[in-house]
Amino acid sequence: SVPDLVVNLLLKRCTSGPEKQTVRQTWNTTLQQMGRRDVSRFLRHLWLSKYGDLKAKGLYAEIKSHLATQKLSSVEFAQSCSEACDDYLRLLDIDKSLPKDALQNIEGLVRYLSVQNGLPLLLAAFQCLNDSDFVKLVRAMTSLYVRHTLIGNQNPLELETVFYDSARELRAQTDSKVSSSKALQAAKSKLATINPTDSLVREKFLDLHLSKSEATWLMAQIANAKQSKTKEIGMDRANVEHIFPQNAGADWPNRTALEPLIWHVGNLTILGNRLNNKAQNKSFPNKCSEHYSKSEIAITKDL
Repeated sequence: SVPDLVVNLLLKRCTSGPEKQTVRQTWNTTLQQMGRRDVSRFLRHLWLSKYGDLKAKGLYAEIKSHLATQKLSSVEFAQSCSEACDDYLRLLDIDKSLPKDALQNIEGLVRYLSVQNGLPLLLAAFQCLNDSDFVKLVRAMTSLYVRHTLIGNQNPLELETVFYDSARELRAQTDSKVSSSKALQAAKSKLATINPTDSLVREKFLDLHLSKSEATWLMAQIANAKQSKTKEIGMDRANVEHIFPQNAGADWPNRTALEPLIWHVGNLTILGNRLNNKAQNKSFPNKCSEHYSKSEIAITKDL
């Protein structure tokens, strides 16, 4: 595997016993931190975060070439991987030590929307920006993913490329000693190049079908946009309600026509767990009078 090849290379390049011991201990710490997670994916995301997209040679060949041309010691490289691993895991675990205002969007990108190609940019942003600017970049990333890919159904390779380019731009700006706010603007300018128009987003939204995890996160965001700040819905309470139910019975005589729309955005809302269990497969008039009207969630009460 790539991690095995890399550590063997690092040990081979060591010039003394103590240096070998430091590299081995540092690398073992990284492996222990990662646990069952994919170490090869972490190394790839770290590389993409710092140097942009990989060339045809592959990750191991790129690392080997980089160590030689940049004259990096094995200890330096192993320590940089270990430090980045701490931050990478904080992002994957949506750790509470991350800036509070970024948590919901990070959770959306990492856990519900599975935007794996966003992790290199998240890592670069976390390591390069102050907390306030980090929150702003995470919001811009989330907005772009939802508009461009989730709703807009545009070429996902465009998004991947701009995420990797933005990560590298952040690193370059930071290395140039510019302010956090200037680095943020440089990265956001790259993101803006593929942001679709509002008219396209509205058009594509009319035919938006979602997976269960996408629906859980997106409908919670839409619901919260209509809530007061004091009554926001946490993801732990975001129960997706199918207005036309997944297992419709005789109360839905037009069910054959509606079945293709089960996961359409227009058939979804958010309902508290207790009301959600009671509503289940009942008719639309019954759901409205007995369940939706009693909900504290504005988007559902409006139904």
